[in-house]
Amino acid sequence: MTQNIISDQAQLKLLADLTAINTVNAHEESLVTYLATFLNLHHVKTEIIKGSNGRANLVAEVGTEGPLLGFAGHADTVHEGNRKDWEHYPFTLTDRSGRLYGRGVTDMKAALASFAVAMVNLQATELAGRVRFMVTLNEEKAQAGAKQLCELGYVDDIEALIIGEPTGVRASEITNYLHSGGVRLNNTDPDELINTVKNNHQIEQHFAVYAHKGFLVYDVIAHGKAAHSSTPALGVDAIARLIDYYQAETELYQQLTINNPMLGRTVRGANMFHGGVQPNSIAGEAQLSELTRIIPELSPKKLADALTDLIDTLNRQAPEQAQLELVVHNMGEAMLGNPDSEIVTLGQKHAKLAFPTENALPTLAVSMGTDATRYAKANPNMEILIVGPGNDTAHQENEYVEKSTFLAMADYYCAVAQNFFDNK
Repeated sequence: MTQNIISDQAQLKLLADLTAINTVNAHEESLVTYLATFLNLHHVKTEIIKGSNGRANLVAEVGTEGPLLGFAGHADTVHEGNRKDWEHYPFTLTDRSGRLYGRGVTDMKAALASFAVAMVNLQATELAGRVRFMVTLNEEKAQAGAKQLCELGYVDDIEALIIGEPTGVRASEITNYLHSGGVRLNNTDPDELINTVKNNHQIEQHFAVYAHKGFLVYDVIAHGKAAHSSTPALGVDAIARLIDYYQAETELYQQLTINNPMLGRTVRGANMFHGGVQPNSIAGEAQLSELTRIIPELSPKKLADALTDLIDTLNRQAPEQAQLELVVHNMGEAMLGNPDSEIVTLGQKHAKLAFPTENALPTLAVSMGTDATRYAKANPNMEILIVGPGNDTAHQENEYVEKSTFLAMADYYCAVAQNFFDNK
C-alpha cells in the first residue's frame, strides 16, 4: 500500500507554483529546477539535463532494482492567447466551482504535479521495481527534449511508459469529438458511449490513448519579385503562384485515400498563409505553413518526397513564375501501441480511482501528437499508455482541469505502478 506523503493542500500549492512559472515555448529550466527541489526534499534522486537558452529536461528516479516503469510529461506550454479573453490571470491558479484554471494546467502541469507526488509516495514505499520520471522541454513545437533524452539512452531500458497528456473530453463536447473523424474508439460504440455520458450526467469522459498519428511540419515558400502595384508586369507575384500551388497540393492530398484501421486517414493542416508587406506592392514572397497528421502507411518522409516532386514539377512547368521551395521543420512517425497491452489493461483496471464513471477508460486512437513519437522510435518494445487529468480545454483561453480528477491522479498512477511491479 502506497503512503500518501503529500496532502491535498500541498498538491494544490505545487500545481499553483508550477502554473506561476511561465513556460510558454521556453524557460523550462525554471520549472524543472523547482520540481527537482521539491523531489529532492522528499529524497527522490533527480538530474537536470540542460538544453539551450534557459531550456532543460528533468529525470527523476525511485527504486533500486527490478523492472523499470516510466512516467513522462513536458514542461512547456502554448501561448496564452489574448489575455482579455481570460476570466482570470492565466499564470495564477484559480480555484472556482471545482475547476482549477490557468495556462498549462490541463496541458500538462497538472499531470506533472501528479507524477511528482506519485514519485514521492512511491519513494516512501517498498517497491519491487523502479520508476523513472521524465520532464521534457520543447514538446509543443519540436519534441526536442524527448529527442535529447532518447539520444542519451534514458528510454532504452523502460518496459512500459505512462505519458500524462490530457485525455479527457467535456460531456458538452463528447458528441462532436467522437464524430470528428480525428479519433477512433477500440471495441466501444461511439453512440453508446455518448448516451452513457449523457444519461449519467458526467462532467467529462476520459480515455486510454494507445496510438496516435505521426506528423510533418513544413512551409512552402514562393519566391517572386516585388514591384509597385501600378506596374505589376515588372514584378513576379508570389501570392498568385502560392495559390496555384495550394490548389495542386489539394489535389495531391485528395489522392491519399489509404485508411489505417486504427488511425483513419491522413489529416491535412494548411493553417497559415502569409504574403506581401503592403497593399501597394506586388508580393515578392508568400508562405504557406502546414502541420499534417500522418498515418503509418504514408510516413512523413514519403509525404515530404511527394511534396518535393510536386514543387519540382511546378517549377519546371513555369520557370517565369515565382519559384517554390519546400522547407521541412520537423517530422515524426505514428505511434502504434497495443490496446490490449499490460500497461493499458492496468490503466483501465484502476481507472475508477480517478475517473469514477460507468465506462471509465475506453481505449482510443487519436490524431494529436505527443513525445511518444520519439519514445516509441527509440524503444519499439516499450508499451505506452497516454492518460492524464487534463481535458479538451488545452490550447484555449480559460483552460482548466477538474479539481477532483487532479487530486486523484497521484493515487491512480501509484496504483498502476504497484500493480505493474506485482505482475513481474
